Amino acid sequence: MERIYTSPFYTIDWIASDTMFEFHFIDTTNMSWKDFQKELLLQVKFAHKYQPKYFFFDTQNFDFTIAPDMQDWIETNIFAEFVKAGVLKYAYIVSKEFISQLSIELLMDENVGKYFKTEYFTNEEEAKKWLLS
Repeated sequence: MERIYTSPFYTIDWIASDTMFEFHFIDTTNMSWKDFQKELLLQVKFAHKYQPKYFFFDTQNFDFTIAPDMQDWIETNIFAEFVKAGVLKYAYIVSKEFISQLSIELLMDENVGKYFKTEYFTNEEEAKKWLLS
């Protein structure tokens, strides 16, 4: 495992043997929409460089609401790029914060189904097992 990125909001680890990115959210309570956009665009750059097949998100500390207009921007500017990079599946460890978790699920369920397989878990081991199956 190689730590490829750290911000005040989260870390990204690259697991080359599994062609997987691991995202671990630290604290997003003060993250703005501009911050979120910047971070997503950096993720696109990393995805093109490393070409992961799988994204594992530990969103237990994710406390940011993704509004409907943000969902459109993400679908247009981010998901298509992840497809080009070869991403196939997303697994989430669910957020402790209900509204943040709901906004993640709305984004993923409404938009991502046509791009990636997505599942939600409470257990990291089960999530990774599903990703790699």
